[in-house]
Amino acid sequence: MNLPTWDQKISVLHVIESLARGGAERRLVNDLTYLAEEGVENHVAFVLPAEDLRAEIESLGVPVYPLGLRGRQHLPAALLRLRRLVRRTQPHILHTQLFFADLLGRLAAKRFLSPRQTQLPRVVSTAQNTMYEPDWRPYSNSPKRLWLDRLTARRCVDHCVAVSEHAKRSTIRWMGYRPEDVTVIYNTVDPGRFVPMTQEERNTLRGELGLSPEDFVLFGAGRLVPEKGFQVMFRALAKFSSQRPGIRFILAGGGPGEGDLKALHRDLGLGDRVRFLGVRTDLHRILQAGDLFLFSSLCCEGLPVAPLEAMALGVPCLASHVEPIGEIIEEGRTGYLFAPGDAEDLGRTLTRLASQRDEQSKVARAARESILARFDARQGAKKLAACYRSLLEGRPA
Repeated sequence: MNLPTWDQKISVLHVIESLARGGAERRLVNDLTYLAEEGVENHVAFVLPAEDLRAEIESLGVPVYPLGLRGRQHLPAALLRLRRLVRRTQPHILHTQLFFADLLGRLAAKRFLSPRQTQLPRVVSTAQNTMYEPDWRPYSNSPKRLWLDRLTARRCVDHCVAVSEHAKRSTIRWMGYRPEDVTVIYNTVDPGRFVPMTQEERNTLRGELGLSPEDFVLFGAGRLVPEKGFQVMFRALAKFSSQRPGIRFILAGGGPGEGDLKALHRDLGLGDRVRFLGVRTDLHRILQAGDLFLFSSLCCEGLPVAPLEAMALGVPCLASHVEPIGEIIEEGRTGYLFAPGDAEDLGRTLTRLASQRDEQSKVARAARESILARFDARQGAKKLAACYRSLLEGRPA
């Protein structure tokens, strides 16, 4: 396998944990949409049996291959399938995202598992989360996982892409990479997919959801698990909604914590101040019913995509000030911040913002402009393609 020159295509096999509707998966779709313009030929393999985004990827002309991992006992078979796929597609780059994809991709690309392959792909891994940081330990604390991740990273990875400066610092700390071996390329949004509604359309949507023009509406979306912090919003509402009775919270999503959240909703007597929408496929539409988008995570993330998308639609974000939210939001100019897990601070912030609604249109415009300028999918793909070429040519990325 000869290395490509500048006027030749780079072949990349992307290996990701699943094709569910998550932030890493959406980032992959954004990259695939524009990488072909940069001379990259793409293939995608996914490890776990969740394929919500498969049709969208295939519509881009990108071949998709399931690896069929349904349990730990199937790891050897999934690894064998990936080895065969590497031999068949002969990629210049094998690019992995998320733990099981990282583990399988890193092993499949190494010579001791592919002795008949004369030239093996260079391995790039994306650091999408920071789950080894101390604030994650109440929610995900697996020394064995860290050991496997670190071992395969140090022995198999040629370069790392971090989705934020915080993710870069974290992956250097926990994986042992050198700073020069990590390139920051932010998660992105595709501007063509994010066109804000007109005010008339937004009023119609609020009517569909049973909201009045006077209601001050927060919209939250995500997997319903404790680390996402939605319970903090419930407690803030219970304490402060008597001061602003028109505050409403709409929550979209599902997950193992849904039952606990609904029980807390009953115990706090929140009634119609909170509405559970369940899992939705039209989030980009319905979140525009909100005056603010709530991001209430209790622990650091790599670079959350949901706030980027809301802001790109002209909906300002009210976010817990975990890292790396400061890389996205400038307090009072492009969004609003509160102390993580602090229902008192969240409640006070909500009460203040509900009485200052006129100012939020200016923040909404600034938020959208900031996202489109700094997190554009086409520019992200251009940087990623440049990173691939630098790696293949032995130049600093």
